[in-house]
Amino acid sequence: MILRWNRLANLPVDLRAGAANLGEVKGATFDRVLIFPTKAMLKYLRTADINDTGGRDHFYVAATRAKFSVAFVVPDARIPSTIATPWPPKCS
Repeated sequence: MILRWNRLANLPVDLRAGAANLGEVKGATFDRVLIFPTKAMLKYLRTADINDTGGRDHFYVAATRAKFSVAFVVPDARIPSTIATPWPPKCS
C-alpha cells in the first residue's frame, strides 16, 4: 500500500491511482507499506525527535499499518538517521 499525506503529494504518476491518504487508512492493515513522507516526517527521520513529525497521529497511523515492512521514500538515501536504515536502490 502506498501512503501519502493527501492527493496533492508529489507522487510519480504511475503510483497515484493506488495511493491512499494517511487519514483514510486508520484501522487498516497491509502486508507492506510505502510512505511518501512530508518534510516534517523527513526531519523526524533525521532527528528522532517526536516533535518533528509534523503530526504525530498521522505519522503513527502511517508507520503502524504494515504487518511486515514499512519503507519511506526519501530524496537522498544518505539522510542520516538513527531510527531507519537507508536502503538505496541498486541500479545497473
